[in-house]
Amino acid sequence: MKSRPRSPARLPFLMAFPFLAGLGCVTSNSAHDGRPKGAASTVFMPGQTVVLKSTGLGKVQGIEKVDLGAGPKPYYKVVTGAGSELVPVGVADESMRVLVGPSIARQMLAVLRSDIAAPASVPTEEDVRRSLLHGDALEQAHMLRLLYVRPRVLTRREATQVDTFEDLVLGEIAHVTKKNGDQLEHEMRAKYRNPPRHAGRARKWL
Repeated sequence: MKSRPRSPARLPFLMAFPFLAGLGCVTSNSAHDGRPKGAASTVFMPGQTVVLKSTGLGKVQGIEKVDLGAGPKPYYKVVTGAGSELVPVGVADESMRVLVGPSIARQMLAVLRSDIAAPASVPTEEDVRRSLLHGDALEQAHMLRLLYVRPRVLTRREATQVDTFEDLVLGEIAHVTKKNGDQLEHEMRAKYRNPPRHAGRARKWL
C-alpha cells in the first residue's frame, strides 16, 4: 500500500520519527482508543472529529476517490490544523480512531498533573516508537510526562517529539473536556520547566 500524501508541515515530525517515513498507516491494539478490541471497522462520518494516530486531531471532511498509481481508491479526507491527510478507507482504523470519552480524558490530564521524580532512565527511541505506533491514549499521556521530565536540555529532534505528543495528548484532552489548549500547554510547560515550542512550529489547535 502506498503511503498517504504528506504535506511539508509533516517534515519536522518525520525527522523526529524517521521510522514512520515509509509507512502509510499506523496500528493500535488499544483498549482506550474509543472502541473495544475486535470490533468491526469504524465508519467515520463527515464532520466527525477524530484522532490521527501520528499527528493529533482532525475533522473528517468526506470520502474522495484518489488515484495514487494503482487506480482510484476511496480515501477519507481529514482536515487538520496543519493541512489535510488522505486516509485509505479500507484500513482507516489503523490510521485514526474516535475520540476518548470524558472519563479517559480526565484520567489523561490527571497523569500529566501528578508529581513525578526524574526517571532513572530516559525513554529510548524504541519506547517512543512503541507508544506512538501502538500505545493507547493513556499510555501516550504517560509517555508525554516522561518526555517532559528528561533531565537535560532537549535536542531539536527531542523537542519535536514533545510537540508531537502534545498534539496527540493535549489536543484530545482540550477537545473532549472543552478546556483551552493553549492554557493546557502553558500549564504543562510551566510545571515541567520545559522550554517554549521551537521556532517555526506554532500551535494550531483544531
